[in-house]
Amino acid sequence: MFNHTSSDSIYFDRYSRYDGAGTLTSPTGPGADDNSGACESPNSPYRSWYYIPDIGTPGNQPEDRCDPDDADDPGGAWTETYEAWYGYGSLPKLRANSVAVRDLIWANGTSSVAPYWISEGADGWRLDVGGDVDPGLTNDPANDYWEGFRAAVRAVKADALILGEEWGDASPWLLGNEWDSVMNYRFRSALLGWLMTGCSGNGCSGGTTF
Repeated sequence: MFNHTSSDSIYFDRYSRYDGAGTLTSPTGPGADDNSGACESPNSPYRSWYYIPDIGTPGNQPEDRCDPDDADDPGGAWTETYEAWYGYGSLPKLRANSVAVRDLIWANGTSSVAPYWISEGADGWRLDVGGDVDPGLTNDPANDYWEGFRAAVRAVKADALILGEEWGDASPWLLGNEWDSVMNYRFRSALLGWLMTGCSGNGCSGGTTF
């Protein structure tokens, strides 16, 4: 959650389905490229929200490309790569240090996504691949993304829960100013290893699984 958007979002608009106002203009398939989305043009207001070109993890399919210039690129022969979560081209990664991205997610009061939904009655947030956004206090003291997120959410609801997804040691995020708890995959692995033959690490190999 908040590490990436869909490639089909109004901000990235890989398939040119939205206009500059975010209105869905082509609901059934790819539409006309109007250069408004980040994947359509370097002049898009959202271009700086993403890593274009990629910084090490591009989409893993040949078609995972964006327009390299501010003109339409006929035939879809786009050449610019972009950073994608785990290589999935449908999940372009957001620049978490971008002011505009932080404003969208949490830094602009209830006009931001996270505080807004808390104000609408949500009790907290579960953060998918949160370590990819901010690796935790002890791993990167200068990265204050989750500290800012926590403060923004708690300003709306003092006891809002912040639950992170972390498969390994979650200590860097649980020092008081970022997350409240994590999905305890380590306990899951230990429990499965105790209950079943051949279960180890983050999953099972051999033996009985479920």
